[in-house]
Amino acid sequence: MKNQFSFITLLASVLASTLLSSAFAYKITEAKMQQDSPFLVVDFAELSKRLMVNMRDQITQDDVSMNPQMIQLMAQSEARKLYAEVSRFNPDKIVLSKSQVIYNPGALDITQSIALRMGLPEATPEKIQEFINGSSKEQAANPIVGVR
Repeated sequence: MKNQFSFITLLASVLASTLLSSAFAYKITEAKMQQDSPFLVVDFAELSKRLMVNMRDQITQDDVSMNPQMIQLMAQSEARKLYAEVSRFNPDKIVLSKSQVIYNPGALDITQSIALRMGLPEATPEKIQEFINGSSKEQAANPIVGVR
């Protein structure tokens, strides 16, 4: 009975120490990767969605109708601001697009930080759908007329 008790105690302590050392190794490796990596990762697709939704909100809040050329100039200006903000974030590191990276440790992703710095709201699926289809206010003003 005494040998069985010590075997269970030994097994439990080995399991606990393995789990604890694995957790420490994971945290240390994650911190080291964030600290030593010369790379940062940005999800430009996500930031572009946020920019589009934000531009649409600005245009509809101002209740201004714009021609396509004006909207294109506004979009180009916002894109320049985005790239300037990304390059200012950490000028000593290389920034890669998330779509070009095979594996991305979360510690290297600066997408959320860039969005916060630029004041971009989250692009929810509802907001993106509204962007694509037009707002309900626009749809009420221009109802679709069809033949059944």
